Amino acid sequence: MERYKSTHKNEKFNTEHDCGRFCKSHCLFHAWDYITFKSTCSDRVCVCECLIQR
Repeated sequence: MERYKSTHKNEKFNTEHDCGRFCKSHCLFHAWDYITFKSTCSDRVCVCECLIQR
């Protein structure tokens, strides 16, 4: 199991929904077989955490 975490600053991240949608595609970009993802958003900074099966 691999945990992948990344932080993104973007003017468009003003809601949890935007951030969540971004994280989902971001996790898919890194691994199509990811298990789960978590996203947190504050002050237009979005943090994505993906759990990847390796």
